[in-house]
Amino acid sequence: MSNDIKVRELRPLKGTALPNLMVDINGQTKSTLTNANIAAPLKTAEEILSFNEGLTRNVNAASANSLYASGELEAAHVILEMMRTDVITYLEQMMAGGTSIAKITVYRIEIIGGKMVITDQYLYENCFVTSMDSKMGNTGDTNQTSFKDSAFFGFRYLKRTHTINIYDETGASQGSKVSTIDFQAGELGGAS
Repeated sequence: MSNDIKVRELRPLKGTALPNLMVDINGQTKSTLTNANIAAPLKTAEEILSFNEGLTRNVNAASANSLYASGELEAAHVILEMMRTDVITYLEQMMAGGTSIAKITVYRIEIIGGKMVITDQYLYENCFVTSMDSKMGNTGDTNQTSFKDSAFFGFRYLKRTHTINIYDETGASQGSKVSTIDFQAGELGGAS
């Protein structure tokens, strides 16, 4: 039995045999990785093509009083691009019903020291799908390196926890850094 990590091919991959970004949408996604040694969180995560999120806070650095120096923290819509798999209908149902999705987790994975590790994890809780766009059709790419069908979906969240996992060159864990933003509770936090 081989311990090699294998990827179920969804599209021609160029330059890598491992997807770099994956998402677990409330346990509704299906893993694109096949191997008994896959980290447990990735067993229900599928590849995503792109991930965008943003946070802003307006700051007036010239203010004489710190009470006027900064405004509220604002989260932009998180946008994910993924292949058109059966999870799309789940997202459409959640959007149409205005129903909250308990958890959406985005992972960045890398091979370090021959080990597959999660280097970044974004956990979003109480998410509401706010937008969906589909991109379908022939790209005209004769090398088949462009994506023909994908979907973009945007969501807002009430709580966000970002974890950066630190590893040495052998893949041994060196700890984590965590930041949390809870808009519902009005709490910001971070821990080493």
